[in-house]
Amino acid sequence: MKWLSYLSKQEVVRSGSSYNKQIAVVQMYGKNALLVDGIQQTGPYTEKLWKTGLKLVMKDSPSGVSSILVFGVGGGTVFKMFQKAFPGAR
Repeated sequence: MKWLSYLSKQEVVRSGSSYNKQIAVVQMYGKNALLVDGIQQTGPYTEKLWKTGLKLVMKDSPSGVSSILVFGVGGGTVFKMFQKAFPGAR
């Protein structure tokens, strides 16, 4: 299915909850993405948005960061970015 995702997004699984009517994992451009009520929560576009927004924070942060607290967001994409930028942090 991966090659088809370069032509159009391919649904992998769909679910829902009483709070979010539609929760779906889709493949886009060969990568998985999470959509909640049609809004992308993770994936290449979200990662690009976070990279732009966190560029200065990551650049100006001390190199010895040992812990990071993330709240108020889903965090799937941002966790990977922080792990890469601060490999020793928990």
